Amino acid sequence: MFEPLLHRDGHISALEHATYQDWWRWVESKAPAMAGVIYLRARPATCLARIQKRKREAEAGIPLEYLQGLFEQHEDWLVHRRTAYGTHNLPVLVLDADADFEGNSALSESMMHKIREFTADPHHYAARHGPGGAELQVPGGCSPQDVRPQNVPASTERNGA
Repeated sequence: MFEPLLHRDGHISALEHATYQDWWRWVESKAPAMAGVIYLRARPATCLARIQKRKREAEAGIPLEYLQGLFEQHEDWLVHRRTAYGTHNLPVLVLDADADFEGNSALSESMMHKIREFTADPHHYAARHGPGGAELQVPGGCSPQDVRPQNVPASTERNGA
């Protein structure tokens, strides 16, 4: 998620980007296969508000635009199932992390129940819940295609989303 943004923003050269991609393919070929992914989906504005609330020195200068780029990368990977290396069919559990579950034990327990059920058998869970295994908990009840970082007009989104 981070390397493509660093390359896009000019912090990594074309040679470094190509080297990273080659290295990634090698690491991926050696790593055990993932059974599934749990995506805690939070909009960029939510992430920025939480960063500001935590007041960690290392996070102090993170701009909203960077968080929007990370959100787009995660949406491509986990909702649209596209990566720089092709598509995937991993089961994905998408949970609404915009929700304020701090202090809300019912919401926290509901999320933990879904996580326990998903991790017990991601492929079985995927077969029972929605296309491609994603149980979408999208803020506001919209479809995944309607989720856009707050305060970003549709005309500024990347093509193909």
